[in-house]
Amino acid sequence: MDRKWLILGSSILTTSLLSGCATMLTMHEIKDREHNIKTLYTDQLIAYGIPKTPIPSYENALAVVGTKNNYLIKPVAQSLPNPNLLVDVVTQLDLNYLSIMPRSVTKDKIFEITLTDPKVPLTETLVLYYTKPNQKITAIEKQQLQTLKFSCGVTQSNDSYSCIQYVTYNIYPIQKAENTTPPQHQFRQPIQLEVKHKTKKSVLNKAFYFPLLPLAAVVDIVTLPVQYMLFSEWL
Repeated sequence: MDRKWLILGSSILTTSLLSGCATMLTMHEIKDREHNIKTLYTDQLIAYGIPKTPIPSYENALAVVGTKNNYLIKPVAQSLPNPNLLVDVVTQLDLNYLSIMPRSVTKDKIFEITLTDPKVPLTETLVLYYTKPNQKITAIEKQQLQTLKFSCGVTQSNDSYSCIQYVTYNIYPIQKAENTTPPQHQFRQPIQLEVKHKTKKSVLNKAFYFPLLPLAAVVDIVTLPVQYMLFSEWL
């Protein structure tokens, strides 16, 4: 008798949980139907780099080479104790062991940014990931990584020294020079960039999207042998 009640109780609990999940899913779908999502801009990203000469007001920015435009990625000052972190990382560390990836990525491995305010710069989070075999890492490198505020440790297999850091940054499109030669260093495969805007359907929006307006600057970029990874590939 007790066994029958236990089975019946388990069935009721399972049904309730499934019903609850279905209700949550339905509410999520209804919430999504309340918004318009518009793709504003797409590009293919092919390489990381650094401006050949510093750009006034963007001296601490790295560059990304795209097929339509190039981009400056500048750390948000208040998010870092060292505003020059990105430049310091690529000038002080062994770039053969550095990967830079976006924290947010869709299931289709697309780097997607959702614009919420058409008047402010595009903002995202980068993950800096540095990993080197234990037999190759030096005490000097470990000190450099500590100075650069990486969080480090030995991997479970005890064969690599791995470090990670998160950087919030703004993205600024810049004009692409005409007749440029192919970059010396490129990603193993181009990365699809998509910028979207999400608004409530009840709001009539005819905004001018300032974050997508390229800066009036053509920048010579020295590309870097840094790979662009998707966060899911590292996990």
